[in-house]
Amino acid sequence: MIPESEHILNTLVVRDMRLPPDVTLTRASLIRWLALALGLINPNESRKYLIDLIEVMLDMQLREHRGVQVSEIMNLLEKKGTICSEKTVRYHLLRLEKRGILQRNNKEYSFVISDTDDAGLEAMLKSYDQRYSSAMDKIRMAITKLKGMY
Repeated sequence: MIPESEHILNTLVVRDMRLPPDVTLTRASLIRWLALALGLINPNESRKYLIDLIEVMLDMQLREHRGVQVSEIMNLLEKKGTICSEKTVRYHLLRLEKRGILQRNNKEYSFVISDTDDAGLEAMLKSYDQRYSSAMDKIRMAITKLKGMY
């Protein structure tokens, strides 16, 4: 028996979804669509903490061109009417960091794009591309070896 959990480097979920025109009308619906497409939330997810956190992070980075600390995130979420614990915020930040979407520099979190280059927002998808390619290379290798056993 192989110890499967020791071999898992990452779990990558990317959903191939339609992007209807009505979704592109508001920031909130686009953020939710992206979170669903990138596997950050599940279909019919009713909790909004992660969506509101992403919106706060995007606002700080794309408007003010800087990262943000947890205490500031808490204040900004509260101003939006989202009340959640610091533990919940830190949990979601850690999940986003582990997925290669956020980075932490000292105590400030930001997307894995340049703080001063909002045109580089697409660069965060590079992390997904690299991990997908790496996973597919290993799957191809396993299939090739398996075929050689028959």
